[in-house]
Amino acid sequence: MNADLVKRWNEVVGKDDQVFYVGDFSLSKKAIPIAKELNGRKVLIPGNHDSCFPIHRKFEKEKQRYYDAGWAEVLLR
Repeated sequence: MNADLVKRWNEVVGKDDQVFYVGDFSLSKKAIPIAKELNGRKVLIPGNHDSCFPIHRKFEKEKQRYYDAGWAEVLLR
């Protein structure tokens, strides 16, 4: 399933495109590294299911996990 989602994303989004992902990229921390496989300059506006959302206890530490996975920016309120 994940491979198909990545394939479909990359068919539409080019390497130089900018994408704003508005919330809830993944409920699972295991899925965050999939972002490295996705084309584009990715900007995350986290939702409450993202571990970097400010309601979570260690959200600042978790934000680094998203940067390490290829997100260009993680915008917090």
